[in-house]
Amino acid sequence: MPKSARTCPEILLRLAFKVELARGASHISSTTSSKSTDAAVAEVLDGFIENRGSDALDQFRAFLIQDLTKRGCAEGALAVSSYRPEETLKITRQQRR
Repeated sequence: MPKSARTCPEILLRLAFKVELARGASHISSTTSSKSTDAAVAEVLDGFIENRGSDALDQFRAFLIQDLTKRGCAEGALAVSSYRPEETLKITRQQRR
């Protein structure tokens, strides 16, 4: 979306997520395998939910996908779009047993 077409709330939300987006995009794009990409995506998105709740998760994911795409990290962008927090929680609970 061109910058001129963005809404003010969208710009403010992106600004609020600036540090998390930079950290998350860097972490995910630095991975070297599908398994490490999936783990990085889960870490970033689960951390977002833990710190901010899930209300803005969809918007954060959309921004993160945009940022990963700009970095040329198509695999990371796909992993973010495929991420399901409920599946990650099931796996984490099973691993704790």
